[in-house]
Parts: sequence; structure tokens; C-alpha cells
Amino acid sequence: GAVVAVAGVNNRGEPLNATEQALADAMECLSLGKIIGLMEARRREQGLDMPQLQSVVQVSAVEDRFVGHHSDELTGLLRGISAPGAFERRDITGGHISTLFRRGEAIVPAIVAAFDKLGGGGG
Repeated sequence: GAVVAVAGVNNRGEPLNATEQALADAMECLSLGKIIGLMEARRREQGLDMPQLQSVVQVSAVEDRFVGHHSDELTGLLRGISAPGAFERRDITGGHISTLFRRGEAIVPAIVAAFDKLGGGGG
């Protein structure tokens, strides 16, 4: 299964090896929450408001062992930067990789829905 880093241990409670730790460190640097926080701070310094996303459709795999509990954190972040009524979350069965194989029934319709929200979709 996928290895998820939580406080220096994998999902089996074992310490991370060097490769897992390097991946965990990279993922922490690329954290959407961290990026949004930096962006908010910079815009505040410049006296600017945060832009709001006008269309977001999050597809979340219910049995995703890679993203796991971070999916709910992502939902909160995306809701927070979305205009009212612009955010939608779609939970589907399966895991992280199996969702990719189901892109025709999950990912593609979500993309179409996102464009429809903008008024530019043909859906």
C-alpha cells in the first residue's frame, strides 16, 4: 500500500526511511495550506485581498490511503479560497490510483462541471 508520512512514521507506525522522509519533506514544502498561507501574507503586506476561485470541483477517493485525512483539510482550504457557491466536492469509491482508471466516470465529469460553473462548459 501507499506510505503516508505522519510525524516521521509511515501508515504502519514505522519510522520513515531516508527516501520516505525526503518525499515527506518535499510534500510539506508543496503543501497547499502552506502555499495559501504565504500567498495570504504577501497579499496582506501589499494591501491586497485574496482572489477567490470561481469554480472548484474536488474529486475525493473515499479509500485514498495516499491523501487520506488530508482530503478533508484540502476541502476546507478549497472552500476558504472559493467564492460562495463555487465549491463542490464529489466523493467516489476506490483509492488514489483506481480513481485515475475511472477518469471517464469521475475526473472528466468533474472537469466539465467546473467549466459549467464558469459558464464556459458544453456539458
